[in-house]
Amino acid sequence: MASSGNGGIIGPVNDPTIAALVTVHTSSTPGFTVAPGTSEVNCLVVAGGGNSNSGQGGSGGAGGYRNFTSVPVTGGNPYPIVVGGAAATSSGFSYSCTAGGLGVAPRLATPGGPGGSGGGCADHFPGGGGSGGTGNAGGYTPPEGNPGTGASPGSNSGETPGAGGGAAGAGVMGGAPTYDAQGGAGQPNSISGADLWYATGGCHPAPSYSSAPLSYPARGQPGLANTGNGAQGEGPFAGGSGVVVVSEPGGGGLVASGVWSLQTQYKARIEGNW
Repeated sequence: MASSGNGGIIGPVNDPTIAALVTVHTSSTPGFTVAPGTSEVNCLVVAGGGNSNSGQGGSGGAGGYRNFTSVPVTGGNPYPIVVGGAAATSSGFSYSCTAGGLGVAPRLATPGGPGGSGGGCADHFPGGGGSGGTGNAGGYTPPEGNPGTGASPGSNSGETPGAGGGAAGAGVMGGAPTYDAQGGAGQPNSISGADLWYATGGCHPAPSYSSAPLSYPARGQPGLANTGNGAQGEGPFAGGSGVVVVSEPGGGGLVASGVWSLQTQYKARIEGNW
């Protein structure tokens, strides 16, 4: 017999849940206004990836990556959001990330540039080798990124420029005979509602073979917009722009499966959630 409490409909009664309201910022917003009923947000902030210099320049480091949960906010208030372009800082809700480190110019006895993740050293580094730029330039805990690598070793005459560091790992210089520079692994995150990868270090050569295990090409194409990925080496190439993703728990629409009671539907309707 149908339940009168279920409006005469046969089937289970499910309690609906209210989905999060997600806003993906691909450019800066001077005053992003959170919903009136929002008291806290989750927020992903990724800075722009580092550029690579011309000639034998190293690969760019990934932009800084920081993920925050339960950030207190005042409903209805505006908050500035800054989305960095290539090699530029991003920020949201007073939290910042550092731009990716520069893949340095060729034939210079200097390490890769420091940044959210460090850039790679140029190839033709005197004697080969050298060192990558340092990561976590902002000094954050947990770290926003990792270091890049030096050029290929002296036995290879420094022919391959160094790789950039990534959010989840340092850059890696592959071994003989290819000496491919493998960008540091990026970080997966599903705050936007999709499983995406962010802040992968720049690589050299173009993603094709040995660098694939460290999330190339599908999960970390160098310089891809709104990922914070570092630029490919031997540029000049631009790093990927950053992104800020804001999730307001309970700010979206109702989500459930099966049968809802008429009382639940009526309550949601008068509250403007149906």
